[in-house]
Amino acid sequence: MASVRAAGKVEVYSLSKEAFDHLALRKEVAWSRRWDEEDTRDVAQLTVIKTMGAGAFGTAWLVVHQQTGRGYALKALDKFTVKRQNWTAVVVREKEILASLSPHPCVITMHNSFQSPTQLFMLMELATGGELFSLLEKFERFEPAAAKFYAGCVVLAIGHLHKHGIVFRDLKPENLLLMDTGYLKLIDMGFAKRIGRGEKTYTLCGTPYYLAPEMILHRGHGLALDWWTVGVLTFEMIEGDPPFGGTSEMEVYGKVTRMQYSCGPRFPDVAADFIGQLLKREPENRLGNLHYGSEDVQAHPWFYNFSWDQLMEGTLPAPYIPPLQASCMPEKTSTSLKKVLDLSDVMKNPTDFGYWPTW
Repeated sequence: MASVRAAGKVEVYSLSKEAFDHLALRKEVAWSRRWDEEDTRDVAQLTVIKTMGAGAFGTAWLVVHQQTGRGYALKALDKFTVKRQNWTAVVVREKEILASLSPHPCVITMHNSFQSPTQLFMLMELATGGELFSLLEKFERFEPAAAKFYAGCVVLAIGHLHKHGIVFRDLKPENLLLMDTGYLKLIDMGFAKRIGRGEKTYTLCGTPYYLAPEMILHRGHGLALDWWTVGVLTFEMIEGDPPFGGTSEMEVYGKVTRMQYSCGPRFPDVAADFIGQLLKREPENRLGNLHYGSEDVQAHPWFYNFSWDQLMEGTLPAPYIPPLQASCMPEKTSTSLKKVLDLSDVMKNPTDFGYWPTW
């Protein structure tokens, strides 16, 4: 592709195609180019179908791209509310992390972002099956085979983030959405943070039932934190309750630091061992934080005869196919996005608006 002339001594290294593909370099380049050419940049092509839900900072809309007919979820955040609640840095960081990630079958994709003088917008991949939390509430617990499938989706998602040097820090059933195929998508990068391998950060964040010992004890945490949460989630999916329960946060933290949990008769021995390898008190001994990272997790005996390639390709049958959610069904009438949202003055230069210098 290019000619290079060396000024001095040269050492030449080779990289096999297998290693190159493993690093997903081709996908990164392809995503970068696609981001530049994304057809959703034209706001006039987006039509609001209906409201999907509302949160503390804004509203989620079901929108359709007129030219392609594809559906998306549009998160609209009110700037004044975000600033008043001191969540500016969190929102900006979430947007930057999502923008840097290439598409992955188990991580939600952000297709575009833009802003008006009063709102911030993130155009997200549409997941129509609802939260894993709701499914777990409906069935109370999953059979080990179903839990294995969902755990596999989460392992791929966490491994994808870790390859980008991102620790997620907020894994829980509420942050996993079901696609219409029954596959899981990891969402909500509000607590996610870039961190180098071996580095530590000290912010206390996440959900009490899922906090790892090193976070509770303020020893600093790194990428190993996410593998602890995978263990907690896997336990909860099979048992129906998290491994460390209690009537107060302090009681939960005490059980975590004392490693006070047990796997009951519902757990196959190999699944109990998988959870035990993840729920290690010391991060350096934790599965996923060893020499081969997420590959060690995938190689655990619980996943014998489990096709990771089929999971990545989306051809592995899911244990449950969700019905189409009412919130994602089009209404009889639709409205132009500009009429519903204040997009008449979408900003061409994001740095023009004071406290959003990196949006």
